[in-house]
Amino acid sequence: MKSNAAAQTYRTMQKHIIFYSSICQPQNCMDCVTIYLGKRDFIDHVEYVEPVDGVVLVDPDIVKEKKGFVSIN
Repeated sequence: MKSNAAAQTYRTMQKHIIFYSSICQPQNCMDCVTIYLGKRDFIDHVEYVEPVDGVVLVDPDIVKEKKGFVSIN
């Protein structure tokens, strides 16, 4: 039973492709900001834009008390 559930989970995970990007200045750190997006392209329908589904991971030791802003273009 467990192996069947694991196989089903694996098949479900295969359907989801995650696009990954890491943004950082090389002299500061290896992976300061990491972005995971559920899909690569988002369509502008003139009246609305598809919701952006993703995660931004920021290293708290690097950020400390700094503020950050995000813009999607």
